Amino acid sequence: MRFSHTPALTGDLEHWQYDTFKVRWRDRSLGADAFVTFSLNAEGGIKEATMKPVSPLTDFSYDFQDLTLCQRKRSRLSKRCPERAIEPHLRVQ
Repeated sequence: MRFSHTPALTGDLEHWQYDTFKVRWRDRSLGADAFVTFSLNAEGGIKEATMKPVSPLTDFSYDFQDLTLCQRKRSRLSKRCPERAIEPHLRVQ
């Protein structure tokens, strides 16, 4: 997972359980690993994702819980994405 506007937020997704993964940021000094939960559309593709900190000690300024991550459609945010949505670069391997 990579956030293009915040290069330090680049990390690897590890399956946690069901549709939830844990992102472990490569910059370990951040101390802000997070759970990422995916919601799927009717075709089984990723519709959106939400995040929450793994640890209650994570600095509140990361505000993961306030984000809805959506896929970009034709260089613009999908109309179905909430106004506070952002787009990370997700690559499923």
